[in-house]
Amino acid sequence: MPKEEVDDSVAIRWLVLHSFTGLIVERFVAGTQGAPFTAINLNFREAVDWSVSTTIQAGWSFQSPQSGRRIRFGAQYGDGPTSQYSFFQRHEQYVGGDIWFDY
Repeated sequence: MPKEEVDDSVAIRWLVLHSFTGLIVERFVAGTQGAPFTAINLNFREAVDWSVSTTIQAGWSFQSPQSGRRIRFGAQYGDGPTSQYSFFQRHEQYVGGDIWFDY
């Protein structure tokens, strides 16, 4: 019986989109069993006097070898000024279960 190959490398990527900055750490294993992921997003906005809004995600990720698309199942925690740009005085704290499709 052939031994399954395991990729022990850890992929670390910085994400910078406009004023959003975050870090995703993923570890992919060959095959269809998926891999764990964690992510942290820090959002600094002048409109709320540079208060930071923090989002932390963790879960399990499955990636298609053909298309490179990914589906992730996980949990998310957020704390900080509201992401609804009309309510600048509101502070939010939330926990949720999520499904993401990255294409």
